[in-house]
Amino acid sequence: MTVDLPPRITVAQALALPPVQRGLPLVVAGERNLDRPIRWVHAGEVSYIASVLLGGELLLTTGMGIGRRAADQRRFVQELDEAGAAALFVELGGALDDLPPALVREAERRGLPLVAFRRDVRFIPVTEAIHTELVNGRYAVLQRCDEIHGQLTQVVLDGGGIPEVLRVLAETFATPVVLEAASGRVLAHAVPGGDEQGDEALDAWATSRGRGAWQAGLSAPVPLGHGAPGRLVVLPVSAPLDELARLVLDRAAGLVALSLLRSRQEEELVARERGSFLLALTSGRLSATAARRQAQLIGFAPASGQLLPLAAETQAEVEPAEWSLVLRDAQVELEGRGTPALVGQRERAGTLLALVALHGGGERERTAELAAAALRTAVARR
Repeated sequence: MTVDLPPRITVAQALALPPVQRGLPLVVAGERNLDRPIRWVHAGEVSYIASVLLGGELLLTTGMGIGRRAADQRRFVQELDEAGAAALFVELGGALDDLPPALVREAERRGLPLVAFRRDVRFIPVTEAIHTELVNGRYAVLQRCDEIHGQLTQVVLDGGGIPEVLRVLAETFATPVVLEAASGRVLAHAVPGGDEQGDEALDAWATSRGRGAWQAGLSAPVPLGHGAPGRLVVLPVSAPLDELARLVLDRAAGLVALSLLRSRQEEELVARERGSFLLALTSGRLSATAARRQAQLIGFAPASGQLLPLAAETQAEVEPAEWSLVLRDAQVELEGRGTPALVGQRERAGTLLALVALHGGGERERTAELAAAALRTAVARR
């Protein structure tokens, strides 16, 4: 499933509309920027018109406010450009018989699309035509958002959890999606494609986010357990993010929050995310540097460099939510005894992978016994 979002109308598309064509438009400057999007259309005749603009407007004018002096004409274009105007359309034959050279040169220098209407044109039909295109595009965005939200809702109704919701989001926008706690700890993530691409994307995020390289990403707040803040993040790795992504992300965050409230999924997500990291580590896909960064992302940063890998399995039937609590308690038990550990779930509930920090090379047997005792205590508690 991929996103097919109609773009906002551009200056070039506006030029092709029949009410605009009736004015015999001629592009005299800024032709390289005809792909600029138009947010709104405004008509005005005063010299200070730029001060009322918000950015993205196509300005229609007869030129009465442009001024007669070259300095005034240059200032008029400068202020429009600084206000973020999309383009300037001037009707000739009234206040102006031709566009002043200073106006044209300044528009070309700044790349502001400047268009001359060589025949009288009514501004209201032009405004209506462009605004109709804008409204239709907005409706298409909302309709597509509803479709994606419906698919996400169906995933939840069919029994899918947060990992499945994140996976649909990642495939929809062809970019990684991360659920993280306020501390920055990753609770779950999904990427388009295979696990190897996911490792690379997560490592790139871990490397870059502290330097502000992901500021272009989108995020939406998600309340975690006990009211703790979290957020759902979409990373602009392989595709740009737009208005549709923002709308869908907000709705998806609501579904994730409901799932967390419904089934205590936060602990299960933590267990699965740690298990995914440990599986990637055992497969040899991660370099030592990447492994260290990703371990820190999920809250594991032991002082010692010596680690003991462990695996365990129980034959008892265990609910995923209960097993995730067992794993949590086992980790808390180990850390309470001064032994940092990373305990995660494998493919199904009842299985365990762990890394336990060693204080010295001769402590392997003692640490293994300690980990087994912590797991038995956690199981007995449940």
